[in-house]
Amino acid sequence: MRTPRIIRENEDFLIVYKPAGMASETARVTEMDLETWLLNYRRKKNQQAEIHLIERLDQPVEGLLLAAKTKKAAAELSDLQRKGFLEKTYQALVSLSFQSEKTAGTVEQATGSDGMSGAAEGTAGSDGRVGAGEAAGSDGMAGTTEKAAETHGMAGLSEEGDKLAPEGRFTDFLKKNPKSRMAETTESSDPAARKAVLDYKVLENRSNQGYPICLIEIHLVTGRFHQIRAQFSSRGWPIVGDRRYGGRPARRLNLSSVRLSFPWKGENVSAEIEPDFCEKI
Repeated sequence: MRTPRIIRENEDFLIVYKPAGMASETARVTEMDLETWLLNYRRKKNQQAEIHLIERLDQPVEGLLLAAKTKKAAAELSDLQRKGFLEKTYQALVSLSFQSEKTAGTVEQATGSDGMSGAAEGTAGSDGRVGAGEAAGSDGMAGTTEKAAETHGMAGLSEEGDKLAPEGRFTDFLKKNPKSRMAETTESSDPAARKAVLDYKVLENRSNQGYPICLIEIHLVTGRFHQIRAQFSSRGWPIVGDRRYGGRPARRLNLSSVRLSFPWKGENVSAEIEPDFCEKI
């Protein structure tokens, strides 16, 4: 596993790279997590040992995270998040699942375009920007009693049936299954349902070892539990390495939080990394 690294730092916050395999925070005293790593980092610099994670990423997901150094900064950054001013971009490798190969071409009618997301799967405000109170990778909202047309099947495929449409929006109703610890699509009338929306764009389309694979960019409109993973898997395009959601085998999950930006004290703060995918496209 790689080591975390500080991408940007000032007196109020840190932007840090979290490697895949490290938990954002954990109760296991024998495991190093990002929160503990940051506390140790501050101690080594003779700074006050205080850290407030503004967001989190799932343990198998790599990428950029924002942490505040003080309670005051944490409150202000969390407020930016709630208002939708904390913007995050994800990239992922997705591939046509084994099951979908048998049914490619049976495209369901979608009620809207389909789209991209960002990991634990970040948080987003109602205006579509990453925002408040909805933890990375959380789930969608409830509404009418009908199931969103994009919830299952091959919605989002191109006319050829074996490629993702170049760009679009996914809208689903998701809930967390406490037994499997996975996100599941459900009816909007389900009391546990939360609406999940993401926008995506295909950056590159190739065939790898005989199966289609896409490099995609994702922006979360909502931030739900395992949102990106569940929404792409439900359409037959799970993330490469995401065995829990039916992805093709790989050394690890190929999902990365690659860009982060927000306004801070009259400045537009931004940071960007290249994804460290174990399978190249």
